[in-house]
Amino acid sequence: EYIQASGQCRIKTGLTPAWDDKVEMTWQPTTVSGNQNLWCSRISGTQQFTVFMIGNKVRFDRNGAQVTGAETIAAATDYMIVANYGTLAGSVTKTETGETVTSVTMTEGDYTPGSELCLFASHDASVDAGLNNFGSYRFYSFKLKASNGTVKCDLVPAKRDSDGTLGVYDVKRSLFLENDLTGAFTTAGMTITPSDPQWGAALSVSDELTIDAGDGRLWDLAKECGSTVDAIKKTNQL
Repeated sequence: EYIQASGQCRIKTGLTPAWDDKVEMTWQPTTVSGNQNLWCSRISGTQQFTVFMIGNKVRFDRNGAQVTGAETIAAATDYMIVANYGTLAGSVTKTETGETVTSVTMTEGDYTPGSELCLFASHDASVDAGLNNFGSYRFYSFKLKASNGTVKCDLVPAKRDSDGTLGVYDVKRSLFLENDLTGAFTTAGMTITPSDPQWGAALSVSDELTIDAGDGRLWDLAKECGSTVDAIKKTNQL
């Protein structure tokens, strides 16, 4: 159902965001103490396209400014965070109820985000310098969208069957991304193996990958396959 970081983990997306891109991410905090990075693109604290959990609050960093939501989040609760760097709107909602927990308005101004976009860890002077604020949350999904709505990446938890490596699979780019640091991801188990031809043809993946998905992700993937959630469940014995 998820991947969770144990120790120092990071996913490098290989993408540098634009200043007006939008992020949608679903996650569950396992603890609300200390600082944890959700995603990071920056150089030395400037040109920021970054979000942190600061204890039990969420901080949105845009260019050289930081804005922290006034309301608190809780451990063992599923959330969706949306950060629209173009419209300056940031929000956190409970995924189960849709209730808005906190919302902010980020600081305006055009700028160029400072680095490749990474998840689970922050960096400083360069993408491989000053690594810190390692996340230990449960990760469910991450989307990066252009200002016109075009999806740039669509990440879901995944396991590489050939060696059992856990990471994320980018449905948009047909790309498996793994942890590049010394920690390890854990999981409760993956549920979908796209070995049926309808998956391979539509998603350009093979049976070497197992993709995690709840009904929401099944619905997205069903659209890609030209199929239905029920048919995919039946095919994969879910």
